[in-house]
Amino acid sequence: MVRGIVGSGVPVVTVDPGDEYHYRKTAEELLLQDGLKVIISKKPCAIKEGRINKKNLREVVRRFGYLPAERKINITREVCEDCLECTRKTGCVGLERVPTRLGKKVQIDPNACVSDGACYRVEACPSFEEVLIRRKREPASRIAEARLGELPEIEPQPLDGRWRGYICGFGGQGSNTVTAILARAGMYQGYGLTLHNRKGMAIRNGSVKSVLVFSPPGEVTGPLVPEGKSQLIIGLDILEVARALDAAHHVSIGSPGITCAVVSNAKNQTLETIQGTSDFEPAELERQIAPYLRPDGFLCEDVKTVAEKYCGHSRFLNTVLIGMAYQRGWIPLSRENILKGMKDTVAAWDLETNRLAFELGRQLVLDRGLLIAPEKKLSLEEELARIEGWMAKDPGGKRLAGAFGSLMQKARAELKLSEEDLTGLAYRLEDVLQYGGPAYAEEYLDYVLRAWRRDSSGEGFRATLALIHNLHRVMVLKDEVHVSHLLTCARKIERDREYFNIDPSRGDSLSYRHFTTPQFTLFGRDFRIKITTRQWQLRIMRRMKFLRRLLPGWHAVEQEFIGWYTCRVVEPFIGRQGERPSYRAWVEALNAPELAKGYREVREPGMEAAKRGVELLLGRGEELELEKDGSGTRRLPFQWRNAGKPGLRLGGREKKKELIPK
Repeated sequence: MVRGIVGSGVPVVTVDPGDEYHYRKTAEELLLQDGLKVIISKKPCAIKEGRINKKNLREVVRRFGYLPAERKINITREVCEDCLECTRKTGCVGLERVPTRLGKKVQIDPNACVSDGACYRVEACPSFEEVLIRRKREPASRIAEARLGELPEIEPQPLDGRWRGYICGFGGQGSNTVTAILARAGMYQGYGLTLHNRKGMAIRNGSVKSVLVFSPPGEVTGPLVPEGKSQLIIGLDILEVARALDAAHHVSIGSPGITCAVVSNAKNQTLETIQGTSDFEPAELERQIAPYLRPDGFLCEDVKTVAEKYCGHSRFLNTVLIGMAYQRGWIPLSRENILKGMKDTVAAWDLETNRLAFELGRQLVLDRGLLIAPEKKLSLEEELARIEGWMAKDPGGKRLAGAFGSLMQKARAELKLSEEDLTGLAYRLEDVLQYGGPAYAEEYLDYVLRAWRRDSSGEGFRATLALIHNLHRVMVLKDEVHVSHLLTCARKIERDREYFNIDPSRGDSLSYRHFTTPQFTLFGRDFRIKITTRQWQLRIMRRMKFLRRLLPGWHAVEQEFIGWYTCRVVEPFIGRQGERPSYRAWVEALNAPELAKGYREVREPGMEAAKRGVELLLGRGEELELEKDGSGTRRLPFQWRNAGKPGLRLGGREKKKELIPK
């Protein structure tokens, strides 16, 4: 059809957009040609394909009682640099940023990931891997048994005029399921009913809003909420609730006289937050939402954790919220009619779980302590014992574990930091030790102790903490040898077994496919090979530390950056005299390596940016503070453009990076 429209002289190319390298290469080649070009992006609909896959999986579970084989995408957090290249190139909401002992890292959101592999195909870094899970029998359930106390029945409030409910969330959470359950329950209750669903890009995690109006039978009503006239807000996403109540941009649906709300306080990340351009905190949103509601009409709970713990998946948080609103008497519906509406709405295989979720919501209102226990944090001694235990399980690890214990004992004898800060030091010290051995780790600790002696308690030892974080980032080069260790070490395997519920005694097993692009410098040229590796190959590679001596040009840019940071930033801070540059400028300079994240063509411009930023900070007599973007990430007084592209094959040459002054 396209050929008939454009004629025979026009190039028409069909490309799979899932193959980013081939797609980008084809587009660049065609764009350089004169005249009209046609590119047809042809790929199965991901939404339809996902539904088919889910249906097939349900059939397998029906036949066997469990899944004998599963394929998952995983990210090794120690390998991740939090450069956010994967989130920027894919915009995938199956990725999320989570706090770890080594700072924020990108991880897979198991509730959103569909394992289509789009994240690893952009070749952002080697932290992505495909995990194949095999089982010989049904795995032990990890769903906690709910302890439900006595749940008193609630007499529904009689309908006094019109009752308006507002349900909001994003696609995939089940906002429309809530609306359908309540609408059917209202019909069973004998009310007149008007509803309106606004989906937009809902199925792709866009905003979803529904309005539900109950009225006396025969009364004609519209599906709109006049300003401040909603009686109840059911918020599956706290950010969407804040948007609905914000009167600065549109009519606010709530008022402190009549509006109540049940809201999930989970931080569901947006495209901007996973790409690092903005951020928000649910606790701050709670504070902003409260003035729009009745003083006794706001319930904001960790319903996502409750749904995952007792129902096995966060998608059941929608019916948990219904249970909460019912138990507070904020819905003019009986329990019997709500359950009838639920039966008419949800799939048969999910009915019992949704009923349980409804009862969990009721219990959450009456006694949250039965469902949500305070999180237990490990002490410093327990953390150190865990680290030494992991190290001892790796080849040659007992010797390194002994060295780690001695170095931490030395650090604790002098550093008067909090347990949390000492724990962060311990994890970084272990990483330096694994990379370069005891002498290298002792050098790292020596810098930390010398900086501590020159630091100020009145400033909260901010410079020492900055050095602990960033000297580790600089000294540990994530070359192919160290990455191979991180992908195969005992700590990672133990964590994966726990995460994927693997019990070898039951016949469970894990196998990996790692997507790596090792790069070597030979005869002045960079060679990069795109390969898929297995565990046994990486176990061999992790033993090849001699390559660092054999190939002196290997990662030479990163090696030079180590020397620059220690000689031009760390040593001058330790030996500083006078009040200029200021303490704040020194802290910012010590934090400059935060810009040098990622691998190769992503990391190198960041290193140049860090150098120029430090020169501006320390080379001037006046004060200069680094800018920060919406997510709190430091931004130097200039930016860089990365002209490189992923997927360079053997012998490929990288384009020159440009630094663009602001």
